[in-house]
Parts: sequence; structure tokens; C-alpha cells
Amino acid sequence: MFQQSQNLQIVAQSKRHVGGLLGMILVFVLWGFGFEALQTAGIWERARIWSTYIILLLEFQALRTSLQLARLGRRPSPLLMWTGFLVIVGGIWFDVLATIAVSPGLEMEANPIIATFRDARYPDWLLYFIGAAAQVMLTLLSCVLWAAFLRHAPVYLNLLWALDPHNLFQFVLTSLGLNPHRPFVKQRPDLFPRTYRIFWPIVLVLIAPFNRLLLGLSWMIIRKGLAGEALTALETGIRDFTSTVFMDWMQLILVGAAFLLWLLIAYASGRHWQG
Repeated sequence: MFQQSQNLQIVAQSKRHVGGLLGMILVFVLWGFGFEALQTAGIWERARIWSTYIILLLEFQALRTSLQLARLGRRPSPLLMWTGFLVIVGGIWFDVLATIAVSPGLEMEANPIIATFRDARYPDWLLYFIGAAAQVMLTLLSCVLWAAFLRHAPVYLNLLWALDPHNLFQFVLTSLGLNPHRPFVKQRPDLFPRTYRIFWPIVLVLIAPFNRLLLGLSWMIIRKGLAGEALTALETGIRDFTSTVFMDWMQLILVGAAFLLWLLIAYASGRHWQG
């Protein structure tokens, strides 16, 4: 009983941080979709610049909020945490360094933050400074969110069990923020907030670094092609694949499958995690 009370207290303390992060994630997504529309209209150049500054400030705020969220929860496995850190840092910075190796002037970089300031004719040194700051914050944000997920995983699973799912399907429903018995009826939102339950699957999709590894590999293949070397069918396929939306869908499917597997293992264990 004490353990469950402690878990519910952690969830209650997390609600404000989770709500704020979900709001910022929504802004990031909408800005990403709206960027191309703004880019096509020259009269919106000033709006693009200011909106990009706002995004950078929001990224910093998201990092602060994530740190507050990560302080809650339980101590995670050091092996899992540091393995995740290595994969995240390696994926992001392999892509960054590969980009610089192929396009030192960043003229081929499609990152909307760099593209905004490049189109505004900012000097190269400032592009590098802004780009580095954005990537450092993204790296820290991804690592902190990974640590937060690991710290909250036992609390999260205990919350799912507290909703009394009777089978695996209901267990999965609870992870999506639904009531396992009456899916579209809220069940004590003060104790079992939907935002807390749907937040973690979204976070895992956003911090998955594997697309950055593929993008870095694509840059190295492009460099090989620019040097006049023949590309293999596999290399051509990787280069073409990373330029399509299918890469994002692949990441979503892989992370979703891994998350469902984790839920399956937790359900099969038939016990409440104690951390």
C-alpha cells in the first residue's frame, strides 16, 4: 500500500512537467510542418527567423522541464541508462560530423534551423554556433528524456496495473491513456492521468537516434558519390530511403514494436514492478 501511495505521489508531481512537455512537443511538430509553407513565401522571412529563435528558446525550456521530470521516479539500471546515452550521442553526432565532412559550408543541410539562418545570409561562423548550440541541447534533451523514462518505468507499469486490466489487450489500452474497461470514459484523472500514460510512448519515438545514424551514413554515401566513386545497390538504396518519409515511419514502427514487446514482457511477468 505504501509503495502504491508513493507511486501515485510521483505521478501527481509529474503531471505539470508532462503537460508542459507535451505542449512543447506539439509546438515543435507544428513548426516543423509549417516551416516549408513559410519558406515558400519571401514575405515570411522575418517570421521564420523569429519563430526559429522561439523554437530554440523552447528547446532550452524543454530541457529544463525534462530535468525536473527526471529527478522524480526511481533509480534506473546504470547499464541501460549509459547504453542509451552512448547510442543517442553517437547517432546525433555521427550525423552532425558527417554533414560537416560533406558540406562544410552547410549549403546542403536541410535542418530547418540552419536553413532559416542560411537563407537570411548569416555568416558561416554564426551558422556553426547556432547549429552546435541546437544539437547540444537536442543531445542533452534526448539523454535526459531517456533517463526520465527509465526512472519512471516502474511507476508507469505500476500505474497500468493499478487500473486492473484483465488481459493483455486491456493492459495495452491503459498504456495509451484509455480506461481498460470503458476505453472512452475517464477513470479518476486525478490519480490516473491520461497525459502521463501517453507521454512515454511519444517520448520514446522522439528520442530514437537510429534515424540520425542512417542520415549520417547517407551523408558518407553522398560524399562517396561526389568523389566520383560508384555506389553499390545497397548504398543507393540507403541514400534514397533516407530522403523519404518512410524512414520516419520505420522509426515509428520499430519503436512501437519495441514498446509493445516491453509491455508484453511486463504483463507476462504478472507482477507489479517495485523498481
